[in-house]
Amino acid sequence: MTLNEKNDKLKEYIKGLESLAVAFSSGADSTFLLKTAKEPLIN
Repeated sequence: MTLNEKNDKLKEYIKGLESLAVAFSSGADSTFLLKTAKEPLIN
């Protein structure tokens, strides 16, 4: 599975959630998750 496919799969998973809390520490992991989660939850 490519990185893009994994990213798409993560977005689809997030889209299925009713809500999501991201503990943001300004590190690489939380920054990536926040950026990735923003689009599917807003749209």
